Amino acid sequence: MRIRAIGNLLIVAATVVLSYGMQVSKPHYAELTAPIPIDGAMHDTVRARSFDVRLDRMVFARTLKTNQFGQERLLTTSGLWAVAATNLTATSTST
Repeated sequence: MRIRAIGNLLIVAATVVLSYGMQVSKPHYAELTAPIPIDGAMHDTVRARSFDVRLDRMVFARTLKTNQFGQERLLTTSGLWAVAATNLTATSTST
């Protein structure tokens, strides 16, 4: 009975240590969703955290026509749609 209690305590302790390690090693939510403060001109390739990006073309529109599941839809907004044509290149690999 005593060995079982010690085994259970060791499992709980290992779980707590593993959970803490996973929490402190992952990026914070604010870091994942924060804007990337990079300046660059159109047609210039700029380097971000884990990718390179080049803005090829920018189009503004009040309405957008799209095809979704074979049906044409008209999307509207009270402001402007900004449609960006970009070229993205990953600079690091993930496993």
